[in-house]
Amino acid sequence: MLIYEKKQVLIYISLVISVCGFVYFRYLPLHRELGGIQDAKASEIAAISKSRTDSQHLSAFKDELERLQGRVGNYDVYVPSHRNLGEFLRKIADLMSKYSLSDQLVQPGKEEEINGLYCIPVSMQCEGQLEQIFGFLKSLQELNRAVRIVGIELNNDSQFSGQVSMQTKTYIYYCAQPEQEG
Repeated sequence: MLIYEKKQVLIYISLVISVCGFVYFRYLPLHRELGGIQDAKASEIAAISKSRTDSQHLSAFKDELERLQGRVGNYDVYVPSHRNLGEFLRKIADLMSKYSLSDQLVQPGKEEEINGLYCIPVSMQCEGQLEQIFGFLKSLQELNRAVRIVGIELNNDSQFSGQVSMQTKTYIYYCAQPEQEG
């Protein structure tokens, strides 16, 4: 019986070694790999979910872009290739007269160049009824030239008679064309 018991012990030992070898060399590496695959799967699902969310926002961005393009249109039409400051100042004076604004003062400042785009600050001040001033500002927006208003100051007169004085600073732009060689 001793040989039979030794064989059984050897069988049990070899079975334990086989099970330990299987667990250590096969099961644990596969389990680690499975965990890595599950992590990769989770990150892919998160990326797909983010892509779906982004694609839903994309249509809103497209709509906003179309709206802004419609609003901006051909901006280069509103940025002339020549300075035309005198013509612009004449239009401002005509608009102020059209709205019966008094104490008119329109004063251009020193122009600045930024990447080939020239910017001329123009300070304006006048007096009139609030409706007249708003009409003037609305007409200013409708000019066929890009005008950026950076600040408006409105002050009532001391008797509160409805007369308002306005001071504003605006910028007009032009893009100088390169000189053509003859």
